[in-house]
Amino acid sequence: MASPERAAAESSSVPVRGPKAPWFVLAAAAVLFFWQLGARPLYAPDEGRYALSGREMLESGDWLVPTLTGIPYLDKPPMMFWSSAAGMAIFGKNEFGARFFIALVALAGVWLAWVLGKEAGGADAGVVTAAVTASSALYVVLARVILTDMLLSVAILGAYAGFLRAWNGRPGALGMWVALAFAFLSKGPVGPALFAFGAVPCWWLSKRRPPLRSFRPLLGPVVWAVFALPWTVYLCATIPTYFEFFYWRENIQALTSKSIHHGKPWFYALYGAFGGFVPWTLLLPFGVVAAWREVRRRGREADPAVLLCVLWACTTMAIFTASSSKLPTYFLPMMPPMAVLVARSLCAHDGPRRATAWVLGVLAAGAPVGAVIGLFADRRGHATWWIPAAAVVGAVGFAFAARLLARGRVPAAFQAALAGLALAVFPGAFAIRAFDEDRAPASILARNESLLRSSDAVVNCGDRVALVEWSLRLPVTYVGNPHDFVSGRDLAPGRGSFLDLDDLPQFRRAHPRITILADERNRDEIQRDFPGFREIASDKGHVLFVSPETP
Repeated sequence: MASPERAAAESSSVPVRGPKAPWFVLAAAAVLFFWQLGARPLYAPDEGRYALSGREMLESGDWLVPTLTGIPYLDKPPMMFWSSAAGMAIFGKNEFGARFFIALVALAGVWLAWVLGKEAGGADAGVVTAAVTASSALYVVLARVILTDMLLSVAILGAYAGFLRAWNGRPGALGMWVALAFAFLSKGPVGPALFAFGAVPCWWLSKRRPPLRSFRPLLGPVVWAVFALPWTVYLCATIPTYFEFFYWRENIQALTSKSIHHGKPWFYALYGAFGGFVPWTLLLPFGVVAAWREVRRRGREADPAVLLCVLWACTTMAIFTASSSKLPTYFLPMMPPMAVLVARSLCAHDGPRRATAWVLGVLAAGAPVGAVIGLFADRRGHATWWIPAAAVVGAVGFAFAARLLARGRVPAAFQAALAGLALAVFPGAFAIRAFDEDRAPASILARNESLLRSSDAVVNCGDRVALVEWSLRLPVTYVGNPHDFVSGRDLAPGRGSFLDLDDLPQFRRAHPRITILADERNRDEIQRDFPGFREIASDKGHVLFVSPETP
């Protein structure tokens, strides 16, 4: 039986024409996520190492210990590598196969967003939540990139959706525990922690909380352990130092030390959270104001869905604001709760639909203008005329959405906006190639393949780990100890090829014909550490050097 809060929210929604199920949203999201998914090469550095590790897993038949260039790669739990390997087993060892399950999981996340929004505010709010989540900039980008963040975020979304369904007296508690297991297998303990920091305070603060038995506190942990623990137990038994390396160094120290990962100032979280919610960031104040009024007026008797989404978003923001390690992708779990708050505010009987229509009108007018300005301001040649074309197509969707919203057809309006963005990917896909050389070395490797294959040694400097092996299947020697190989060199010393600068003279005597692939940012370091090497090719992101003995 649904809670009184949910029933009130659903009854206060404005009736609309059209389906309440998210089929149209899912179809449009599938276009956004899958169109030309395999057309672009792997971006460096993350996609290269995850795709290569998945391919090695598939070729070796060892699905328990991930490897990178043949040595253990244990910086992440196995879900990413399993998904990459499984996709390539179905579609071939190519970019589409490596990315397929990421896009599929993102599509499942849109369905879960519909479930969450429906539980939080009724059928209309479910459709709006799904459409806003599917079209948020960060969500769209990460649906097309091989990273752990989409797997983690969708698992957390599934756990919260199951939690809210159980709160409302519907089946969902066991699904919550299964989702938490997948969150653990995607990125470790941070997944269950992000859920617990939002769900537990919500249950504690809400005055009308259901009994704990609604969440299966006895059977649920058993279900979680059955899914989450076997791989971890096996790996800890096989590689005793894994527990200390991953759980202490990669989790605890990464949160507290800038020397471990990506150190950023505290306000970087604003960029990740609100920048990732574009184009809906301008609508977020409506959702925040409505939630504030609800909590201020009713206190602990406020709608649990509002409390849950506020706590979910705020605790995620607080954790990664306090963390010394920050990336924009870390804030992906915030997109669904922010979408719920926006959807509830607009689907309410007295929702700010006219003001929102004006905002959508501004987006419709500003998108092509901004694209044209960016086209002429671009100094690196990233922008092309396809970008303004895509902006015009998207602007038509926003304009149509504004008209529908002014008439009170809230779900239809957001479906129209999503449709415009989905259609915009068709011209937009042509523009993406302008970014490839900046992020992927596939082009420079293809142009110089014969040189690379005739070299005595290929050396990699910078963060282009695994991309030579992925593209050309050539062995590579790595300068120093790149972060990607820390776990492998600690856990399997003696495996892999690594070069310290002190050993460079001896290495050069043994390998007179050397080719070096480097990040453009490392050009000065190469010229300093490898005197006499000459630059023979470059693009907007990569440089190729050869030893003096190479003709």
